Amino acid sequence: MDVLMGLLTITSVGGIAVGLVMCVFQQLRDRGKQIAFYGVVGFAFIFTFALFQGPKTSVQAAAVQPVVKTDGPPSYKDVLGRLKVDSLTWEKDGFGTVMKASFVIRNNSTVDVKDIVVTCKHSSNSGTNIDSNTRTVYEKVPHNSYQAVIGFNMGFIHSAVSRSACSVDAYSPA
Repeated sequence: MDVLMGLLTITSVGGIAVGLVMCVFQQLRDRGKQIAFYGVVGFAFIFTFALFQGPKTSVQAAAVQPVVKTDGPPSYKDVLGRLKVDSLTWEKDGFGTVMKASFVIRNNSTVDVKDIVVTCKHSSNSGTNIDSNTRTVYEKVPHNSYQAVIGFNMGFIHSAVSRSACSVDAYSPA
């Protein structure tokens, strides 16, 4: 199948090239346009087909499947690894000294969590880490769900902060 896809790809690209060269000559221009068009259509078809084929080897197929434990509840560390801070936006408030953040806490685990500890690490324009803030979000986030947090006061920040990245550091089981 891979050899066939390779040959079809080469044929399509060749058709595009031949069609474009034919377009240079006045007598062959119409036929050249047709050949180039069919070459582009063929290449698009092959690309789309190759894109949606899925995993090719058993190693890739095994890597895609989630690991499911059947020997009890997941460990604290496993759940913590499945808690993420997404869609972070923030601004300086209070005369440029306080960080107001809006973000989404995603719980991709099988356990309900609450009282999530979020740490934001701040850096300057040069990329140097210069500050960090840690706060607890006193909300419950059900398993396989998310909780939006809007306008959350993360506390005082350094005046030279230009970028910030937040992560979940701890939680309590709900």
